[in-house]
Amino acid sequence: YYEQLKKFSLLRSYVENGIDVSDFFDPDEIDPITIESKRKLLDEYSIQDIIDHFKRKQLRATSNFVHNEGRDSKKAGVDGHKQKEKWKRDTAWGIGYASAYVTTALHGVRKRRFNVKSAGTGVGKTRTSIADIGFACAPYYYDSKLGKWCENPNGKFNGALYIGTEMELLEEIDPILWAYIADVPQDHIEFNMYEEGEEERVDKAIDILEHEANIWFEYVPEFDANTLEEIIEQHKLDHNIEYVWFDYIAATVELNSEYASQSKTKMVVREDQVLANLSKKLKYFTRKFDVSIDSFTQVTGDFKNEANRDQTIVRGAKSIIDKADGAMIAMPPTEKELKKV
Repeated sequence: YYEQLKKFSLLRSYVENGIDVSDFFDPDEIDPITIESKRKLLDEYSIQDIIDHFKRKQLRATSNFVHNEGRDSKKAGVDGHKQKEKWKRDTAWGIGYASAYVTTALHGVRKRRFNVKSAGTGVGKTRTSIADIGFACAPYYYDSKLGKWCENPNGKFNGALYIGTEMELLEEIDPILWAYIADVPQDHIEFNMYEEGEEERVDKAIDILEHEANIWFEYVPEFDANTLEEIIEQHKLDHNIEYVWFDYIAATVELNSEYASQSKTKMVVREDQVLANLSKKLKYFTRKFDVSIDSFTQVTGDFKNEANRDQTIVRGAKSIIDKADGAMIAMPPTEKELKKV
């Protein structure tokens, strides 16, 4: 009777903790057939089977309410026909980047995707990101070849958020976007060197951005993952943004403190651990808020070594790339590379 005694002791323990055990034993049950079936079930179940039975009930009850970063679950094939038909109407391609090559390689700017571009100082991380925003999300742009303003084929109502950590928004970031969608050199704007028709196009570009576009800028010189999450969530709720550019991934005092408090470590926090954790969080944000996130990093001093232009030259931690859906090293080609092309 040893196993029987243990089973009843286990059921008594559940009852003492407020858990209903009537699936196996109900002292108030009077129907002999029901009593017999429950006793048979109890005989057939091992101690571990009983424990697993109650665990499954708890998981079924709580699975929709437990916050677990990035977790998802489904049975293979469920909703498959619906997804297949959706791709027939609207393929998996996202809206375009300013570069047709990048659009082809990454299949466009797509929600729930986290992409990282690594480049050296002065290569143009910020400038290319603003160009991507203009190409993907400005409602209109000026086409010099056609000599007229055109409606953006990517759509007129795409919502974009740029989070910058270095450059002034009004004096440095905004003019890049005016120049891009008006097709006017930026130095003509900043140094009053307008040629015929250029200033009128810039004025129109500013009006389009102010009154029609859904493009937002945030300047956050010091940040942690929680701050970035709050900013993205705010703009998602207030402006329904769908595409995020974060310029750029780097260690800050706030990030170090956040990581140390979450990991409850008393040891010195390593930069690579902090940055890898931030990368993980950014990928999670794409799922939580149903947005795309494009971000950037610097490269190490070893970037001049032509044979080693891969994730090993990402400054801070090559593990930043581990959670990325797409990644690239952007830099001017060498003579050898041009010869190969």
